[in-house]
Amino acid sequence: MKNLFIVLAFLMQLPFLVNSQVKNKGIPYIINYSRDDYKAATQNWSAVQDQRGVMYFGNTRGVLEFDGQNWSLIPVKNNSLARSLSVDQSGRIYVGARKEFGFLEPDSIGHLKYVSLIDRIEKEEDKNFKDIGRILVSDNKIFFVSQGVIFKYADNKIEVIKNKAIRQAYEINNRVFIKEHKKGITELINGEFKVIPGGSFLKNSSIRAVLPYNNNYLFVTLEDGLFLFNDKKFEKLDVPIDGFLKGKKIITSIQLKNGEYVFGMFSNGLLITDKQFNPIQHLNTKKGLQNNQVFSVFQDNRSNIWLGLANGISEVLTSLPVSLFNENYGLSVKVNSSIIYNDQLYIGTSSGAFSKKWKDFENNFDKNNQFQMIGDPVQVFNIDTGNNKILIAHTLGIRTATLKKHRNLKLEKTTYFRFLSVNGNSNLSIVGTKKGLSLLEFKIEKRVLPRFKNFKEYKEWIKDNKKKEGEWVFKHKIKGFNESCRHIQIDENNDIWYPGKTKGIARLSLNDDMDSVSVKWYAEEKGIPNLSGNQVLKIGNKILAGTENGLYIYIPELDKFKKEEIFNGILGSDVKIDLFIEDQLGNIWFKQKRKLNNSDTEVYELGELIRQDDGSYYLNKTPFYKLRNKVHSVSPVNDNEIIIGAEKGFVHYDTRIQKDHYRPYYALLREVRFVTNDSIIFDGTNMDSLGIASLFQKENQIKQVPFILNDIRFSFAAPYFDEPEKIRFKFLLEGNDNSWSDWKEENYKEYSNLRPGDYTFHVIAKNIYEVESVEATYKFTILPPWYLTVWAYVLYVIAIVLIIWGIVRLSVRRLRIQKEHLEMVVKERTAEIIQAKEEIEATNEMLQESNDKIKDKNKSITASITYAKRIQDAMLPIKDRIGQSLDRYFILFKPRDIVSGDFYWFAERDGKIIIAAVDCTGHGVPGAFMSMIGSEILTTIVNQGITQPSIILDMKNDYVQKALKQDQTDNQDGMDMTICTIDKEKKIVEFAGAKNPLIYIKNGELFEIKGDKQSIGGRKTTRDKPFINYEISYAEQEIFFYTFSDGYPDQFGGPRDRKFMVKRMRELFMDLYTKSMREQEKILDYTIESWMKDTEQTDDIIVLGFILKP
Repeated sequence: MKNLFIVLAFLMQLPFLVNSQVKNKGIPYIINYSRDDYKAATQNWSAVQDQRGVMYFGNTRGVLEFDGQNWSLIPVKNNSLARSLSVDQSGRIYVGARKEFGFLEPDSIGHLKYVSLIDRIEKEEDKNFKDIGRILVSDNKIFFVSQGVIFKYADNKIEVIKNKAIRQAYEINNRVFIKEHKKGITELINGEFKVIPGGSFLKNSSIRAVLPYNNNYLFVTLEDGLFLFNDKKFEKLDVPIDGFLKGKKIITSIQLKNGEYVFGMFSNGLLITDKQFNPIQHLNTKKGLQNNQVFSVFQDNRSNIWLGLANGISEVLTSLPVSLFNENYGLSVKVNSSIIYNDQLYIGTSSGAFSKKWKDFENNFDKNNQFQMIGDPVQVFNIDTGNNKILIAHTLGIRTATLKKHRNLKLEKTTYFRFLSVNGNSNLSIVGTKKGLSLLEFKIEKRVLPRFKNFKEYKEWIKDNKKKEGEWVFKHKIKGFNESCRHIQIDENNDIWYPGKTKGIARLSLNDDMDSVSVKWYAEEKGIPNLSGNQVLKIGNKILAGTENGLYIYIPELDKFKKEEIFNGILGSDVKIDLFIEDQLGNIWFKQKRKLNNSDTEVYELGELIRQDDGSYYLNKTPFYKLRNKVHSVSPVNDNEIIIGAEKGFVHYDTRIQKDHYRPYYALLREVRFVTNDSIIFDGTNMDSLGIASLFQKENQIKQVPFILNDIRFSFAAPYFDEPEKIRFKFLLEGNDNSWSDWKEENYKEYSNLRPGDYTFHVIAKNIYEVESVEATYKFTILPPWYLTVWAYVLYVIAIVLIIWGIVRLSVRRLRIQKEHLEMVVKERTAEIIQAKEEIEATNEMLQESNDKIKDKNKSITASITYAKRIQDAMLPIKDRIGQSLDRYFILFKPRDIVSGDFYWFAERDGKIIIAAVDCTGHGVPGAFMSMIGSEILTTIVNQGITQPSIILDMKNDYVQKALKQDQTDNQDGMDMTICTIDKEKKIVEFAGAKNPLIYIKNGELFEIKGDKQSIGGRKTTRDKPFINYEISYAEQEIFFYTFSDGYPDQFGGPRDRKFMVKRMRELFMDLYTKSMREQEKILDYTIESWMKDTEQTDDIIVLGFILKP
């Protein structure tokens, strides 16, 4: 039997080494849950999973339920510990406890409760038993096993099967095996215990599990090892783990879905073996478990292993193709570089270089797997090989190493970053340093045979020199470039490419002696879109640039970079590639930076482009989302294994282990709560017609919610247990929301003041692998308030009819009384009307006479105002006179009334042209009077030879205050104005303004000079300041000038009846300044008329424009 087992083991091991689903290198990811997480007792005795994916654990305080986001405790009757759990074919969960057993079932609101079956035991004496240590499900029958008795549950009835010798029971292939005390193994058939061949062979052994093995049965014992039963006899199996198991106690054991075996031990953690019992993983507290005492082992629907421990619960993610090499291997720092050479793994970290034989990591038991440090603790950036030597670049220099020794090179003390092999010469290596580039050379010492005095000296010389090898030495520093060269690449022509910080990308070309370089920069004109933030990459002999706008490839024939099409088409052109490495199979490993879910959150992600037979690539990123923002380096080991440098140690990835990340999982509604009274409408578990937990809500479970409780909170979860805290959700309340929400980490949503109607709440989860769950829904109805119900509407109609009837009755009675009263009043009023008629006729004659007098006076006043307008027009400058002095100008003058408070003024004096636009206080007749005063004062001042605008304004201010006696009265009348003096000889325009601005356009750019913030006139105060004088030269270019009163910008109108505003005038001037003066005047007039439409003109308007040429 032993020889047969060895042959079978060898034959079956060959394919299994390739297809093993549990990795034998590194430590699998482990998630530990302590009692602080689940808020119950420390001990956990069993575990199962329902069809929704929710996990259940038998705990000392009851049954724990875990949906990935929330833990809850389901107490068992008499507060007993939940020793055993099991699930039947329908999905019902059975519970075995101390002197108690039953099952879990949701109530009417979906609250999962324990239902006891004890009451179905007919005899009281049969209710006195110990713990239910195991629950067996066999052929639609449930067996609750306790010491000395088995309770068989079928067809809602309990059958009691007694046997004082019962110690353990196990089901396999619908066969129930019993371990009887001092008797051995029997089989339970139709309620009787049948002796099996050789059953007494294990009478002194404690059975911990019965498992399938090659169409036979594997019996796992507590301390005696493994035994095979072939329906004829029992035989001890000699297996590779016998030595390890010796002296250790197996508490529980299962066979995984892929045929591998798992053993949970009393104080030695967990052991996983292949089908031939070769060790794959041994997990204990040294490798991440929180406790070494394993009470139960369970494999979930995603092939991960859950452990019920004496202290806590652990989830072992054995289904993943990645595993960890971390502090448990002596690595707790960042890994920057790694390489395997001669089956020796070398890694460069932030605290030194380490090595270890690679095969030592094929995980066996507890041998020493710690890495050995090479040399002193320094930060290592790069490890490479050359001429059978390991080259190590670090912060203080370069170290070379072999399996037996290492040494530091003599060279300049600085930081060394990266080795580049020189094409065509394996004895040269270029190294990038913090101060530029250096050249290393591999030298083989020339041995000169000395003269020997005797044969003995010759033998000693041969002994000392025959094993001497060459060494790498520092040759010289490469001149011509002194920037820090950490991220560099070398092409087939031995040109070195460097990503500059602010200049783009540099190509460093070596001279023939390789002691200096010439530098050529590639920036925007050479195809590089960004001057900074770039990375230089290399695939085969091709140089690429990783930019913020995607990948660019160097085209030697064009000597420039062009947008790369193939990889950008796969990865997108809006992501930055920081790492691009090709493995032995032509697959490309990359690290990219991208924004997460259209947000501003940037993440770094690892991915693989798998080369297809036709030369195309398949993008594979899903397995690596778990490593998001954790990758520092990537090193392909062979065709199937990749070492990924991480923040603390490294990750081992095996391409042969294929995890189905897209296997469906479910989002679940876990609670629906009324916010108003803090009560629960749904507590998380739907049920089918048999009362078993279900994924779907039945029609009779759709709740009708009173309107007063229309503030509702939904809580949800997704039983996906790989980093469940990173699961995100999106949701939609059909009937209220118009679109789905964004992805959110919060697992709840609250709605307030929902209207009456039918609603369906939808929720979808997304896990760390960006895979979306199956959608969960919950339907409910918000009932209308009582005052919106059908009966309320009926009452409303009846009340309205009664009210109308009452109103009509009252109206008829009131009208009858009024009719009688009116008849009497009519008689009285008739006489009064006749008398009043005569009085009105007399009054009409008098009013007609008064009206005729008023019309005559109006005509006289209008005629006077019209005459005043002619006087005011006569005082305005004649446009022909202005035109003789200014070649191109326009004046838009629009009084609000017949006469205007705005006026323009023009004069010539001493070869200078003075032109002003004035806005007097008020409009109409009062404004006209002020305009006449203002015009006369301007004429008086200029006739004195005063032409400087600021002085004119100062003098005018004094004249107005004196003329209106404003220092003696409360009179505040005055005027706002602009005045320009044009000196054609000097080609200068002088300007001063009282509140109003001057706008001019030069070389297509608009400028504005604001007037002083004080008016002409008004009460004299100590705050008065001289007006400021400005000069604008038009000696070199043509300038367009505009000035105006506030009537144009302050005019109301437009679609929102708002002011036109100066900002809109500036935009208008920019649009029309190139047109003729006549067109400009027409456009300004048309624009303000269109703006006003039906709105009355609010003020007088004046706009003055002119053009001056050099």
